[in-house]
Amino acid sequence: VWATTWEDLANRVIAPSLGISALPAIQFDMARHLPTPKLPSVIAWVADRPCAWIDDDLQHDADTWAAGRSVPTLLVHADMTTGMERRHVDQLLAWAREIRRRLD
Repeated sequence: VWATTWEDLANRVIAPSLGISALPAIQFDMARHLPTPKLPSVIAWVADRPCAWIDDDLQHDADTWAAGRSVPTLLVHADMTTGMERRHVDQLLAWAREIRRRLD
């Protein structure tokens, strides 16, 4: 799922450059004045499912939420000036392999 303020535009611009299929996009109410404005929408979307979230605007409220979850949750803090990098993808893939190993 896309958790970007690009919302559905990500499927037309980002997905093709990554060679991936279209994904659902979370809709955000960015008028909320929270440290991590996307957090309420992400919480509603993921519910009680495992979640990995790469973002350049994750703040303390997102860290607190992730630490308190009873299901696997990974937050990857990307740098705002460089964005998502290969090392972030590698971290996500390693996390997903570990989750799968635990479930098998």
